[in-house]
Amino acid sequence: MKKLIASAGILIVGAGVAPAVNYGDLGTGETAKRWNATLALRGFYDDNYATSPSGLQQGSGGFQVNPTIAGNMPGAQTYLGAKIDYSMLYYFDRPSSKVDHNLSLDLKMDHRFNERQRLRVEDIFTYSKEPELLDRSGTVTTPLRSEADGIRNFLPIEFSWQLTRLFSLELGYQNTFYRYFDDQKDPFTYAARLNRWEHQFHVDARWQLQPHTVGLVGYAVGLVDYTSGATLFPSSTFTDNSTFPPTIRTFKEVKAEDRNNFSQSIYVGGEHDFSSELNLGLKVGASFNNYYNADQTDVSPFVDLALSWTYLPGNLIRLGLRQAHNSTDVVAARDSSGEISTDQDTTTVYGSIAHRITPKLTGTFMPQFQHSVYTGGTLDGQADDYLSMALMLDYRFNYNWSAEIKYYFDYLTSSAINSRDFTRNRIFAGVRLTY
Repeated sequence: MKKLIASAGILIVGAGVAPAVNYGDLGTGETAKRWNATLALRGFYDDNYATSPSGLQQGSGGFQVNPTIAGNMPGAQTYLGAKIDYSMLYYFDRPSSKVDHNLSLDLKMDHRFNERQRLRVEDIFTYSKEPELLDRSGTVTTPLRSEADGIRNFLPIEFSWQLTRLFSLELGYQNTFYRYFDDQKDPFTYAARLNRWEHQFHVDARWQLQPHTVGLVGYAVGLVDYTSGATLFPSSTFTDNSTFPPTIRTFKEVKAEDRNNFSQSIYVGGEHDFSSELNLGLKVGASFNNYYNADQTDVSPFVDLALSWTYLPGNLIRLGLRQAHNSTDVVAARDSSGEISTDQDTTTVYGSIAHRITPKLTGTFMPQFQHSVYTGGTLDGQADDYLSMALMLDYRFNYNWSAEIKYYFDYLTSSAINSRDFTRNRIFAGVRLTY
């Protein structure tokens, strides 16, 4: 998602001819080779591999084998790219299921019909148990690790059309599919609560206000469809003591499809290049959410901000902020009015800093903070706060060999459910071979 946000709306304005070779959005260094492969071998220690609450943590050391292979095929008008990233982690002290398998497959297509029309398609398939991998490059909707394997398939399609020298349109569609492989009829499983389809369509009208400034106005439509059919919470009763005699009301059970929603968003914004090194993009608006099976509605702000600064060659800072609704694994009883907790309204602040400390040593820091407020039902207004950080050091001996250290920190605290709080530390160290 972040990659799409950062690159959204980059059009060639006033170009005379199509480029000789279409490299998609590859950087200069990435165009030098048609393919590359890496093999990383790392030892690690994870002090809370099950994301258990404080006092119940269990830790384990282990080792990781992580091969990747990537290739790109540029053509006169069409670029094709693919990357496979597989990781096997073996836990020495985990009593069962000692091995985790993670797989990511990324396919890209970038086609320029002519100097005015461009189509970009990407498909990212992920198989994992780790929350940050299933929700990579975006808001983490389920910070607690599940023992069930899960898949996520993310398919964004973007069509850019330069109608005139100053006016252009962007049409986009995103499809996201989640499935967890445990009993989807058991209300306590991720499969029951989170198996779903997400669809979003958007159209942006863009004006070239100045050589380095673009203004835009946009409209988006979204649909979230939960697929398990499970009963997530049984029927409940509520006694209203404000009447005499007291009134007893019975509410029907909460089902997965009660959280289905249809959303519409209207926003304005723009992009500005302060220089070739400093770029800013911003969208601000409102989202109107209709949970049609639960007969509930919600209006919330929509914000999407992205800042990129290359302050020195090879040194980059990216910062972003996003305000939007997201699904949650938490289910609660209906409140006194019969409403359910439908989802969360989340403010996500994220960033990354890549700094070349020496010609051979590079450091990377990637923090992300989420404030997720529950919408509707008995949890309305309560929140989860989730902080994740990654710190990486890479020392390259030569093109083929490098040594690396990676540290990951995760922290969750919840005002809604005390047993949801956890802290997790992971450290990896090893070597990487690149060919």
